[in-house]
Amino acid sequence: MTVAIVLVATLAAPIITNTISSNIMISPFISALMLGAIYTNFINKETYAYETSIINNFTPPLITAFFVIAGAELDVTKLGDFGLYALLYVVAHAGGKFIGAYFGSRLDKNNPDTVKKFLPTACLTQGGFEIFLAASVGTLWFVTGSADAQATLIKNIVLTSVLIFEFFAPMLLVKSLKGAGEAQEHVEIECEKV
Repeated sequence: MTVAIVLVATLAAPIITNTISSNIMISPFISALMLGAIYTNFINKETYAYETSIINNFTPPLITAFFVIAGAELDVTKLGDFGLYALLYVVAHAGGKFIGAYFGSRLDKNNPDTVKKFLPTACLTQGGFEIFLAASVGTLWFVTGSADAQATLIKNIVLTSVLIFEFFAPMLLVKSLKGAGEAQEHVEIECEKV
């Protein structure tokens, strides 16, 4: 399998999935999650490692563009208007995830101590989902004709929280994975050149 085929498949699959899901009135976000779950569970480990090594060199600009476009809607000049709400949202959101992971990891008595210890701090990332929800709220209110100020307020609160989470959460995730002994050193895999 060549690098070109992997990259084309990587770009085509989400576009096709998004197109189909939009036409049959299914959330593009949920369909993308399902595509990822199905894809990663039906390929073998060697293929997954090979394709991941190719995609990891290709996706950083796309991820950067995603967050730049989302961040472009954040109006920091109105931080005084929504800053307290954003802080409350961050505390409630992080607290809810932490408490849920803390107690959830203890419900199953078979979970090892490393899961119980490190899972709560590993669960704070996921900025993409919050951005999707904020965009959905804005779209919903636009369609229903409700106040645009409320949609802007929610977007600003959520985008501020994503900014905070995406700054601190990856560091906590790496620390948690290393502490649990689950982080592996980066291994370069040779890929066929096009």
